[in-house]
Amino acid sequence: MVGKTLGEWVFFAVKVLGVVVLSLLISFSLLTYSNYRETVDRFVFYVKIEDEVRAKDELVKLHYFYDLSKKWKVQWLADKYFFQDSLFYEAASRVYSCVKQEAEAIRADKKAREINPEIEVLAYDALGGPK
Repeated sequence: MVGKTLGEWVFFAVKVLGVVVLSLLISFSLLTYSNYRETVDRFVFYVKIEDEVRAKDELVKLHYFYDLSKKWKVQWLADKYFFQDSLFYEAASRVYSCVKQEAEAIRADKKAREINPEIEVLAYDALGGPK
């Protein structure tokens, strides 16, 4: 009873190996999820502060996580729990980009229509002004 048989040692080693593998799988999954949540938070932050370039970079990173879920064959799980708002992220990025372009066009048009005060005075004098 003091010593264990070879079969018992093998069974014990398999159990320990199983626990180690399961621990590694869980820790890797949690690390990936943590990185995903940080990316989502950064994306939302950049959209709020209107930083289009960084928001697009974060959107590319979100696509990476989606592709990773396909690679791991857990896309159905990711779609159900993690990427419910992904369409909204893409739409927010596109809407923001369009609105920013329109605002820049309006500013450029307004600037083009502004009258230079010096030219206005010269034109006023050239047309005779009040006499």
